[in-house]
Amino acid sequence: MTIQVIPDDNHVSRYVKPTQITETLRGICKPNSHVFRLRADYPPETGSEEFVSVDWLEYFKGDLSQQLNDICLVLKENRGFKVSLNGGFAIVQVGDVKDSDLGRTITVKTLGEQLDPSHSGIYGLKPEDDIVAQKIANRARFFKNTYCH
Repeated sequence: MTIQVIPDDNHVSRYVKPTQITETLRGICKPNSHVFRLRADYPPETGSEEFVSVDWLEYFKGDLSQQLNDICLVLKENRGFKVSLNGGFAIVQVGDVKDSDLGRTITVKTLGEQLDPSHSGIYGLKPEDDIVAQKIANRARFFKNTYCH
């Protein structure tokens, strides 16, 4: 598969660990800003991450439930994630990610991985972009994990 820019009207998801979930005063769960921040030194002693890892929902067929189920399988089988039933998924429209940039040029594109074609990245961020990460998190919808069994 070749690398391609994901259209603004499409969506990406990011797995949210239980420790990265914030509950609002109204009892609504949201991802906290750390979900969309680059790690400053990852892998250790290599410098900043190049992109925030996400998955392209529209790569998968079916409704949202089926798409998240397929992403869950990819996370567990292809990337070796331990997906907690207490975690969930942050879903955000690509156009909303790009509108959060505060002067940065943000792109969202696939990584071109043969065995994991939905794997994508949010490029153009820096580890210190706390406000941008918070804006993206605020625009994301959160779905409790009922997809991975």
